[in-house]
Amino acid sequence: MSTSLRQIPRPAWAAIVVVLGAGLYTAAWFSAAAVLKGQAATWIAAQQRAGYVIDHSEPTVSGFPAQAIVTYADWRMAAPATSTAWAWRTPAIRVSAAPWAPLRFTVDLAGDHQVTGLGAAQSIISAAKALVRPALSTEGRISEIDVDIAGVTVSLPGHDTAVASIETAALAVTRERTSDGEVWHVTADAANWHAPLLEDPSAFTPNVRSLRFTADLTGALPSGTLPEALRAWHESGGTLEVRELL
Repeated sequence: MSTSLRQIPRPAWAAIVVVLGAGLYTAAWFSAAAVLKGQAATWIAAQQRAGYVIDHSEPTVSGFPAQAIVTYADWRMAAPATSTAWAWRTPAIRVSAAPWAPLRFTVDLAGDHQVTGLGAAQSIISAAKALVRPALSTEGRISEIDVDIAGVTVSLPGHDTAVASIETAALAVTRERTSDGEVWHVTADAANWHAPLLEDPSAFTPNVRSLRFTADLTGALPSGTLPEALRAWHESGGTLEVRELL
């Protein structure tokens, strides 16, 4: 047996290595796609248990070989009946990851988003770029998250021009475990924010060339709706320490 293996020509060995490598990469790609779909399904199920209404078309998988991309078309989400009424709809949400790093994925929210409630009967939020990049630990918890947006406008019915816009913005959040519990380090940057309908410019100018904010949030955020989670976090001794506001 060993003699016959030694007799295999080098070009044949090269072909065998290429075939094996391609097979392993293909398996890694399908595994990454399965992980993305599984993580998304887990998150959606958790939101539905909290009372949110979520609906979308059957997810599709694409992107081979560079990335595993899972697309959720006709995405619709609404707040629980016990919360402040709002609803959100967008043509598609795309979740992608490299085959070798499925726990560090990207959620692409670029496009138009129709939002009802939240102080307006209806608004259209358009984003030329809107990327959310969470990183999950092996336990499935978020250890860090980055948000990168650009070319965002907010439009309302009855207004010919956008009522708010922002050129670029970025948000970075990292979780640190300490002897006293969890600390979330938050950094936010924004450039060229414009909100001409701001009612009281003396409190906060409607035109901001740049803004930087850093803070530390201590205490774990429990599950549930955002108001419930924030209330429980505050009652359990959670604090927010602002370190920089420029």
